[in-house]
Parts: sequence; structure tokens; C-alpha cells
Amino acid sequence: MTISGNKITIKNEQFEKVFDRDEIISFTHAADSEIDLWAVKFTFGIFIEGGNTAQVDYSSKLSAIRRNTNSRLAINFIGCVSKTNLAAGTSVETINNHRLFGGLDIYATRYFFYNPINAEVYRDPF
Repeated sequence: MTISGNKITIKNEQFEKVFDRDEIISFTHAADSEIDLWAVKFTFGIFIEGGNTAQVDYSSKLSAIRRNTNSRLAINFIGCVSKTNLAAGTSVETINNHRLFGGLDIYATRYFFYNPINAEVYRDPF
């Protein structure tokens, strides 16, 4: 890729293409398959406490983003579960909440995008 004044030239062994800088909205990496367009990150944690109260906390997080030149789709999940009173043999669930949220961003210009779809689901029983 070469930037010269108001022109951007992209070339390799097979082709050469020239764009005006005003035509470029965003750059993204090329992909050989659909899975290459996604970036996924997953974490899982466990915290074990002992002493006066035995307690176990579980948490997890998932983040998935799909990017292409015209849009970005983001999906996220966060979940937490906590159980206490384990030493007595009758565990009590004190926390059990889950949040799933995501949205679609569509690029209109280099400096502006709109978000036509945005949703969130939250579960936290009393």
C-alpha cells in the first residue's frame, strides 16, 4: 500500500488498484474463510475461599467481534455464580447473574457510523 497525496495505491503480484483517500472508510485484514473475520476471547475464573464461610465463585466472559470493511458485529457475555455454606454440606447460591449484549455498527463514512441493532438480555433472579 502506498499513500501519495490524495491517492492510495494497493498492489501485489496479481493486481494494482488506486483509490481516492475520500473513498476509504476503513481497513480490515483479508480473510480466506469466514472464521478469519472473527476475533474471539474467552475467560473463566474460579475463586475458592475457606475459613468462617466456605465459598466458591465462578465467572466467565466471552467477547466475539466480526469486522469487515463496512460493518462491525460485537457479541458479549458475562456470567457470575457464587455458592456459600459449602462446609455445612448444604450450599446456598448467593449470586447467579448473566448478561448477553451485542450490537451491529455500520460505517457510513470514515468518521461516522450508525448502530441499527443493539440488544441486551440480563438475568439476575432474586
